[in-house]
Amino acid sequence: MSEFSSVLSNLKKIRIKSGDFFLAGSKQMLYGSGYDSWLLWCTKTIMTQRWAHFAYSSNAGIEAEEAFLEIYRKAVESAFERTITEALLADPMRRATLVRDFIFDWQGGGESLYITCAVIGADGSQATIHASWRP
Repeated sequence: MSEFSSVLSNLKKIRIKSGDFFLAGSKQMLYGSGYDSWLLWCTKTIMTQRWAHFAYSSNAGIEAEEAFLEIYRKAVESAFERTITEALLADPMRRATLVRDFIFDWQGGGESLYITCAVIGADGSQATIHASWRP
């Protein structure tokens, strides 16, 4: 994202699932662009349960546990769409302007919910974000 690239371009690249840093063949850490940092922030935001971690402010994360309290799948999906949209648009740096094109994929007889959505950045950048949750 152009406005934040100079601030965010020196951040280390991290593998979302394992939390490990990306390393080059010489065991040197790789650094990402401002876009990579924004993508990481969006992904971590929708994979974090709100109010579950003392290190984060009460504005960080989504209300996934609350969404799963809904009775019907469509209501669960609607709750996820609402809380993800609110969380990404509540960014104090105002890096996201639109969240859309949600896809919900229930697997294992409802054991896991895979979520995909598109996020549009303030500078027009687009990203596809993925997350998985278990009820």
